Amino acid sequence: MRKYLILTGKLLKSGLGGFAASGKNKKKKRNLSQGVMWLILLVCLIPMIGMLYKAGGGAYGLLAPIGQEGVALELAFFAGSIMNLMLGFPMIISVFYMTGDIEKLLYLPLHPWQIVGAKFTVSLLYTYLTSLYFLCPFLVGYGIASGAGAIFWIFIVIAVILLPVMPLVYSAILSMIIMRVFKKAKNKDFLSIISVILSLVLAFGISSFTSSMGNMGNQQLMDMLMKGRNSLMGLMNGIFPSLRFLEKGVAEGSILSMLIFLGITALALVVFFLIAERLYFAGAMGMRETTARRKAVSSRESHKLNRRRSPRQAYLLKELRLLIRTPIYFMNCVMLVFLWPLFFLIPLVIQFSKSGGIDIGGLLSALDLGSTGASAVVLFVVLCVSLGAGLFNYVAGTAISREGKNFQFMKAIPVSFRTQLQAKLLSGLYIGVGGTTLYCLIILLVLMGCFGLPVWILPFALIGSVLANLIQCLIQLFMDLFHPKLTWESEQQAVKQNMNVMVGMLLNLIAGVGIGMLIFWLYKILSLPLTAYAAVVCVLLAAISFLLYKGVMAYGIRRIESLE
Repeated sequence: MRKYLILTGKLLKSGLGGFAASGKNKKKKRNLSQGVMWLILLVCLIPMIGMLYKAGGGAYGLLAPIGQEGVALELAFFAGSIMNLMLGFPMIISVFYMTGDIEKLLYLPLHPWQIVGAKFTVSLLYTYLTSLYFLCPFLVGYGIASGAGAIFWIFIVIAVILLPVMPLVYSAILSMIIMRVFKKAKNKDFLSIISVILSLVLAFGISSFTSSMGNMGNQQLMDMLMKGRNSLMGLMNGIFPSLRFLEKGVAEGSILSMLIFLGITALALVVFFLIAERLYFAGAMGMRETTARRKAVSSRESHKLNRRRSPRQAYLLKELRLLIRTPIYFMNCVMLVFLWPLFFLIPLVIQFSKSGGIDIGGLLSALDLGSTGASAVVLFVVLCVSLGAGLFNYVAGTAISREGKNFQFMKAIPVSFRTQLQAKLLSGLYIGVGGTTLYCLIILLVLMGCFGLPVWILPFALIGSVLANLIQCLIQLFMDLFHPKLTWESEQQAVKQNMNVMVGMLLNLIAGVGIGMLIFWLYKILSLPLTAYAAVVCVLLAAISFLLYKGVMAYGIRRIESLE
């Protein structure tokens, strides 16, 4: 046990970037900048925490009169489990396979369970960050509104600590199976990327198929609702059987149910360790090995490889290749930007199949997409989709941090800082546009060709989408310039353990809400035709982008010069 605790501490310390790596002055500056970052993060989180707190109290006030207050707990626990399941796959792949430390650990006097347990504990501790932020405010609001006693709060603490265990066990076992099956694949980087994609798709499909709420008829639901006494609890626990006991234990103060929950969780951990000892080490060995294809290069290909490019174009190409060829960067910075439609399409397809199908074409034909109101809604939806999906674009938010120990390379090469910053900004913009504007373009073309959407909407929608992505990339780049994470041992630390990503995401969320409210306010006060109003919105977004660009470039050049 002592070796397990020591190894866990070492993995956590290295995972946090090795803060004791340099002199006192640098350490003081780093601690000061980190304090500022934590302060910014806290300020950004306060509104969302307040909303979740009120949601918990409001849910209890709404459901308690009909005796279904336990459903609020079920929704919270189920949502937290699904979130941990989705985040668990890239986390497990990163901690278990991408750190490159397994060969070194095997030489140490450690048992296999100690290595697996330490890595699992590190992954579990990282999931607590999201659980504490999203789950705790809701549960606290629920508990205070219900006037809960001491037993409720004790069980809530146990729930927050153990709730992520089962989803993380699922993620780990499925990831290990996939990595073991494709062990003999030559391209390990490509294997890692494919494994995460398959795992995410499988996890989301499983969680959608196992939700049993959709299998019940309306009359059956109404009958259960009228019974009261939390009769609706347990409808969403197909994939997580232990949740029904956790919910009953917390809602009713049942010690027996809580003990059963603890027993199921302990059993899941035992099964995980037994499976991990057989699958993990066989799949993890040699993960850092790579292969290269040898082939003759034709004169045409040689000319293409060696043709002259502008410094900005060459640097941009370097950034894009690094993002695509490095599994950690691809999985965390690129993949989520392009996979977000799956999170909406899979549940819709499943729901449509359960309900016998919905005539989407007939529904859209019934709507008058050529009307002014429908056109305005389409433009607003495109902008919201671009701002929402852009939150998952971490390319610009880690542009400086990804340099790491090679940061001095930026100062050594004969390329101006402005050109380098422009290339880093463009890499984030290209990824963002590819993951949002491209999808919007396809949908708009279908709506125009099949359902009569006006053609004039297309240029305004695309311009607005590109500018929305540009604004978000500029905010993310500014945050990474303000506090770059240059001290890291693996690419995972530069992305997944980089506070700039979270702060930048929250700032983008605030900026997106602010822009949306401003656009809605302008729509209310301006008596303009929709085409003129769309032009005003595009000009407004362009002005915001221009001011942000000038400010970020000026600050970025000074900041790079001051960094060591």
